[in-house]
Amino acid sequence: MKAGFGEADITPDVGSVLMGRLDHRKSTGVESKLSACAVVLETGGDAPTTVCLVVSDVFAISTETANEAREKVAAVIGSPLEHIVVSATHSHSGPCTVGAEGNPPDSSFCARLVDGIVSAAKAAKASAVESSIEWFRGACPDTSFNHRFVMADGTVETSPLALNPLIVKPEGPDVSTLHAMQCTDGAGTRLGAAVFFGCTPNSIPGNSAKISTDFPGKTRNHVSAGLATSHHRPPVVYFQGACANASPRNPLDLKRGQEASFGVADCVATGVAIGDAVLKLLPSPSVPSPQPSESAKETSGSPAPGAGSTTMDVPIVQRKGEKLGFTVREIAKGPNGVRAVVLSNLTEGELAAQTGKLRVGQAILKINGQDVKDLGPKETKKAVKTMIKAPRPEGTPLTFTVTVDVVDKNAAGDDEGAAVGVDASETISPISVVPDSPGLVVRQTSLKFLRRRVNADVLEWARVQKVKSGSSVAKRPQFSTYGSDPFGPGSGSLEGLFKSAWWANVYAAEVVACADADYKSPSVSATLTVIAYGLEWAIVCLPCDLFVELAEEIQRTSPFKHTAINTFANGDVGIVPSRTAFERSGGYETKDHSRSVLAEGAADFILRGALSTLTAAATAAALSTDESSTEA
Repeated sequence: MKAGFGEADITPDVGSVLMGRLDHRKSTGVESKLSACAVVLETGGDAPTTVCLVVSDVFAISTETANEAREKVAAVIGSPLEHIVVSATHSHSGPCTVGAEGNPPDSSFCARLVDGIVSAAKAAKASAVESSIEWFRGACPDTSFNHRFVMADGTVETSPLALNPLIVKPEGPDVSTLHAMQCTDGAGTRLGAAVFFGCTPNSIPGNSAKISTDFPGKTRNHVSAGLATSHHRPPVVYFQGACANASPRNPLDLKRGQEASFGVADCVATGVAIGDAVLKLLPSPSVPSPQPSESAKETSGSPAPGAGSTTMDVPIVQRKGEKLGFTVREIAKGPNGVRAVVLSNLTEGELAAQTGKLRVGQAILKINGQDVKDLGPKETKKAVKTMIKAPRPEGTPLTFTVTVDVVDKNAAGDDEGAAVGVDASETISPISVVPDSPGLVVRQTSLKFLRRRVNADVLEWARVQKVKSGSSVAKRPQFSTYGSDPFGPGSGSLEGLFKSAWWANVYAAEVVACADADYKSPSVSATLTVIAYGLEWAIVCLPCDLFVELAEEIQRTSPFKHTAINTFANGDVGIVPSRTAFERSGGYETKDHSRSVLAEGAADFILRGALSTLTAAATAAALSTDESSTEA
C-alpha cells in the first residue's frame, strides 16, 4: 500500500466572524493557525484504489461545501468521488462554515476552505510512497468527559457549573478509547500518523475572540514532536470521533473545579494528554521484511489450513444464559488440500461476534488447546458442548485457536449489504461504487433522515416572541465556558442562559427557522462512508455530531478488528442524540434549534445504516484481502 500526507494553511483573516459559542464573535487575533490535513491511501498497482481523507480545523462543513471540495479533489488526484471524505475537527474557535443561530456561512472563507482542502489532498497524493500501515487501539481516560448531567430534580443540564451540589450523575459514558494509525516506509521512516478520538474542542475560553485549532492542533504538534528524528518530523492528522455529549471539562473534578484554571493552558494540557496516550501506543518502526505481518504475530499456534497462514487465540468468557452465537461448516478440501472446520455464521450481538476478532470463513483449529481441525462440524459442536459443561472457575474463558486469515471465502457470502429494515419514511440505500483493488474497500450508503416536528405550543410561543422582540437586541448575559466556572453566587450556567431574555429572542428565531425548514423539506439527506482494509480496520465516516454511546455501539457490532469513527464527514446534519436523551427535559442537545433538527429515531437509523455499510465492506474485504498491511 502507498500512503501520503499533506497539509495546507486555511487560517482566516483577523476580523472574520467566529462560531461555536451560541453568539458569533469577530476574531481579534490568532491563537494558532488553522489547517486542512490530508491522508491518501492507495492499493492496486496499475489499477489502484485511491482514497483521500481531509480534515479541517473548522466547526463543521456543509454538504454543499463538502461536495464542492470532494469534486475538486477527485479531479486533482484522479479518484472516484465516493473515495473522497472531507470532515471537520469541530473547533469552537473557527470561522462560520455552516449557518447557525441566524448567521449564514462565510462564503469567502468557504471558498478558501475548499482551496485548502484541495491543496492538502494534492500534496498528500504527491508524497505517497510504498508503506506499511499499523493500527493501534488504546485508552485515554480522564480527558473527555460526558457533559450531560442528571440533576436532583430529574432534569438534565449540559455542562453544569463545577461542583454544583445538585449534580447526581453523568447521563452517559465518558470517552476513553482512541485509535491511532502509523505509516512507515520501506526504510523504517515514519511517514505520518493519524489519531481518532472524540472530545468537543471547546477549551479556549468563551470570552476569547482569537482564532484557534483548540486542542486538536496541540495534539498534532505534540505527537509529531514525539515522533520526530533529527532529520524528519512526521505529519499527524487528528480526526474527530463522537463528541456531541463529551468535552474536556469534568464539573465533578474537585481540584479543577476549585482552581477553575481554564484557557489556553488547559487547551494545551488536553492536547498533550491525548498526544501522550498516542505516543504510548506507537512503537519504533522497523524495516519491513518478507516475514509474516505484525497482525500474524498476535499469538503463535498450529499452522492453518493455508500456506503461510497464522493463528490467534480468541478467549470468550461465557456466563449463565449467554450464547456463543456461531455455526460451523466443513471444508472437505482446504487451500492446501487439508480438511478444515470453518465458521459459517456469527449471530449479531452474541459472544462470538462481540469479540471483534472472529470472522466468517476463519478455520477453528483448537478449543482450549484440544485439536479440532480434523473434526467435522458435528464433532466440533460436541467438543464445544463438552468443554462448556466441564467444571471451571467462574470467569474462566473458552479459548478458540483460529486462523487470522479467512480460509474459506465462500463462507463470507457475496451479499454487498442490501438495505436493512427501516421506517417507510426513512431510507438507507447502498450507492454503486467503483470496483475495489485488493486490500482497500470503500462502501457508501445514502441516508434520508426525517426532521423532528416542532411542538405546536413551542412554535406558537416562538412566533409571538419574535413579534414581541421585533428588532430589539437583548444583551447576552455572561455565562460559564462550558462548565468551567465554579458553582456559586455570580456564576452563570448554560441552563441559566436558557432562561434569559437574550436566549428567548435567539431561541424563538431558531424554532421558527426549524419549523419553516420542516415545511419546505421534511427530510434531510446525507451519506455515510466506510473505508476498510482487509478485515483488520475500518473508518466509519458519519455526517453528524454523534453521541458517544452510539459510536460505542457501532464499534461493538462492527465485524472489523479496529473500527475508528470520523464525524462531521461529507456534510453535517447536526446533532444525533441517543433515544434516552429525549426522555428527560433540559440540556442543549435535544432542543429545537439549527444544530438539532432530526427526529428522535435518528439514533437507531444511523446505527442500522452504519452496520449495513460495515457489513457490505466486510463482505467485500473478505474477498479482496491484500497481504501488504501490518497490524499491531
